[in-house]
Amino acid sequence: MLRKQYETLRAGISLEERLNAEARILEHVQASEVILTSDHICSFVSFGTEVSTKGIHAFFLQSGKTLYLPRISGSRTMDMIRVDAHTQFEINSYGIQEPIGEVMDTASIQSAVCIIPLLSYDSYGHRLGYGGGYYDQFLSDKLSIKKIGLCFSIQCSQSEIPSEHHDIILDMIINEQGIFFPQKNKPACGGLYY
Repeated sequence: MLRKQYETLRAGISLEERLNAEARILEHVQASEVILTSDHICSFVSFGTEVSTKGIHAFFLQSGKTLYLPRISGSRTMDMIRVDAHTQFEINSYGIQEPIGEVMDTASIQSAVCIIPLLSYDSYGHRLGYGGGYYDQFLSDKLSIKKIGLCFSIQCSQSEIPSEHHDIILDMIINEQGIFFPQKNKPACGGLYY
């Protein structure tokens, strides 16, 4: 029910509002200290009504960051593939573009962030995903990787999102209003941005 609710909310954003919000989101990404000090960035290929990641990825590559994008490798599992301006992509069974290339060696990476798609989030850093568990599984043993949710502010939940012990907790959320660091007992929607 919650997934449907937030999918509908996101789909209702007008094209003008979406483009304006995405421009501001890109500015916040470019200003994020966490991202600027990270050499390796995992991200996602935007799909449907998600925040577009095209300009964000172009910024990462122009800035000399090492960029990785996901490729499904099995049931609830995915690899991060290193990409550049010449990477080839193919469409997976969900209709999402996946890169073809070298798999990320997480053991050798000291400074990394992972930008994650979501349907909603709350002030505790809980994330409502799409139900596949791919990011929860991928990040379960990668505690040093900072987890950043990327979304529109309308996707913020005023109430706590149901979660289980295996669900990842976001370290940070970026939307058009700014950069939010989840804190217990602090409202997630309404101005606690840095």
